[in-house]
Amino acid sequence: MRVLFLVFSLAVSLACIGGVAQAPRGGSSARGAEPSSSLEAEQELFDRVNAYRVTKGLTILHWSDLIAEQARGHSRDMASGAAPRGHAGFEARVAEIRKHIPISAWAENVVGERNADEAFGRLVESRSHRRNLERDFDLTGVGAATDSQGLLYLTQIFVKSK
Repeated sequence: MRVLFLVFSLAVSLACIGGVAQAPRGGSSARGAEPSSSLEAEQELFDRVNAYRVTKGLTILHWSDLIAEQARGHSRDMASGAAPRGHAGFEARVAEIRKHIPISAWAENVVGERNADEAFGRLVESRSHRRNLERDFDLTGVGAATDSQGLLYLTQIFVKSK
C-alpha cells in the first residue's frame, strides 16, 4: 500500500512540476541564447531533484529565472575555464540573488558529468550534496554548460525565501 501511495504521490508531483514549477524550455539570458542541450539538462536535473524530494516526503522546489541565471553564469565560467570547478564565487552569486529575493538560507551543488542523469546520480551518492537536495528550500535554479571536451557542468542553487 505504501508503494502505491508513493507512486501516486510521485505522479501527482510530476504533474505539478510540468504545470507549475517547470523550468523554462527556451528563450535567452543576459548573456545570449542557451543551446537546447543545456536547457534540456537543466530541466532534467530540476525534474529529477523534485521527483527525488517527493519520494522523501519533501515539498517540490519552484523555479526561479533569477537564480538560474546565476547558476548558468557559474556553469559557463567553469566550462570555459574562467573559474575552477567548484564553488568559487558562491557568495557573490548569493549576494546578487539577495538584491532581488529576501532569503534566509542558501546552498549550491556543482557537478561535472557526461549528462544530467549521471550528474544526479553523483549528487545523490554524495552525503553533502544529498543534504542540500533534502534541506528546507523552496526556490531553485539550475544552470548548465558544456566544455570543449563534452563535459557537462551543472550548478544548482537552492534558497529558502523569507
